[in-house]
Amino acid sequence: MDRWLINGEPGDRLAVTDRGLHYGDGLFETMAIRHGAPRFLQRHLKRLTEGCRRLFLPIPDENKILSEIAAILGGARSGTVKLIITRGSGPRGYRLPKDTTTSCILGFSAQVPDPQSNGVGGMKVMMCRTPAGINPLLAGLKTLNRLENVLARAEWQNKAVNEGL
Repeated sequence: MDRWLINGEPGDRLAVTDRGLHYGDGLFETMAIRHGAPRFLQRHLKRLTEGCRRLFLPIPDENKILSEIAAILGGARSGTVKLIITRGSGPRGYRLPKDTTTSCILGFSAQVPDPQSNGVGGMKVMMCRTPAGINPLLAGLKTLNRLENVLARAEWQNKAVNEGL
């Protein structure tokens, strides 16, 4: 990412006590920016809200998110925005903190994915050995724990392969 905001302020540092780092305790949304606006914004916000509800996270203020997206775009017409919400800093252990002050991390990259990676003109796909875990409580959420995806992606280095299943 080219630019970052952490809780609305420019930066690239997060507290080492953040539960997102310790436990993957949070959610994310990655949004394509086209013509100066996030594509499918309402769908992303709806999934984020549902994820916060299911993970007992405070639901972020939509107007604040929109304001921060506009600020980080800085007039850019295309690219990618990544929005990350963590439970924030807390004491050691799995118990949810009594008082949750989430961390809101927003990143912007002006880089636009190669059309081949978006399936325009076809894609080369391979079957991965790493299975996806099945947890009905987390189904449909984009949680911060994506280690299965990382391990599956590590299975190939061939640049002609666009995606793994």
